Amino acid sequence: RPGATEGIQMTPYELFDSKITTPKIVSDSINTFCGTLEEGSTPTFVDVHPVPGAKFCRCYANVQKHIQTHGGSMQLGWYLFECPAMYLEAIPHAVWRNPAGELVDITPTEMGERTVLFLPSYTKLVFDGPTYDVNGFVGQVFPTRHMPLCGSFIVKLIIECETRLGALMVACQSTS
Repeated sequence: RPGATEGIQMTPYELFDSKITTPKIVSDSINTFCGTLEEGSTPTFVDVHPVPGAKFCRCYANVQKHIQTHGGSMQLGWYLFECPAMYLEAIPHAVWRNPAGELVDITPTEMGERTVLFLPSYTKLVFDGPTYDVNGFVGQVFPTRHMPLCGSFIVKLIIECETRLGALMVACQSTS
């Protein structure tokens, strides 16, 4: 991959001291990653304006409740994060599309971001199969996705662990 940092060497301390964050720019690596998540969709920066009563990690329920009183619709997609020079992460997420058509993230963020990078999904995150109660929202469970930005064994191990944990969470939800 052009621009990948294959030769990067990090100690375990440096690796775990790294901060996962919202990317500052849409890089070539991010565009490549987004193409694997949702072909034809473009990542966009979305302002975060938590609404009163919105709960952390409850985006689906927050948006559904907000629509009832303020109109608009739910936009499913991926919340994009970057652990600089190590990996990209995409978490299934929902934002509010207000009546004017603008996207607004009404769910409080863990790190207090005022802007997030969001990839709208029009095909891959469609709720069309078995549904489960997830964080107060009855819907489908979609695992977090990752893309390494370097060849580090530790990064590959982190991604493998995250992938297996996600698969386990999906399996647990489907049996409950």
